[in-house]
Amino acid sequence: MRNTRVFLSACVVAVLLSSPAVPADTNSQANKNESGDETTPVNKNVSGKPRVAEFKIATRKREDRVDVTAKGGRTVFTVSSPSGIGGAVIDRVADRWPKSVVIRLHLRGLESFTVRLETVRLSVSVLSHSSNKRLLHLWRGPKEGPQLKEASPYWTDVRTCDAKGKPIQGLPPRGGYFEITLPKVMLKGNPKSITLGWIDFYRM
Repeated sequence: MRNTRVFLSACVVAVLLSSPAVPADTNSQANKNESGDETTPVNKNVSGKPRVAEFKIATRKREDRVDVTAKGGRTVFTVSSPSGIGGAVIDRVADRWPKSVVIRLHLRGLESFTVRLETVRLSVSVLSHSSNKRLLHLWRGPKEGPQLKEASPYWTDVRTCDAKGKPIQGLPPRGGYFEITLPKVMLKGNPKSITLGWIDFYRM
């Protein structure tokens, strides 16, 4: 009887050792779509807990990254772009856009930033001179409109912050960023996607 138990135990160990290991999940958050752009499905909220993806993001350059955090009705898209020039398309997967959409750009300058929808495009420029004046224009089709004033529903503030998130004057230092809240009127029609473009400094 004892010899039989020993034999059966040895068989169980042999089966366990010979069983194939479960392959690890090799899918990362950043994958390529059919055009070769980097796509990033969003699956984490501000606490880091898993959540249902609400956006699909494709960056123009492979090295660029757009991270997303959400808290309440406020969603922040944080852009990291080593070259300082790039773009991204944010597709809405959820039924509607959040109440507040914020774009945070970790760039040292922002001579050009655009948000394009189907029929309109908002362009923002922070001058590298003249006390870093902010210039905003609205495009309808190929035509650029006059400079926006604060009374316009398309106007938005362009905040500059240091690495700790403290608002500052001038251009961001290393680790700092620009922060732009999209005007609510741009998301009023609940567009399927928005397209971003950015240039830190124009090159000669």
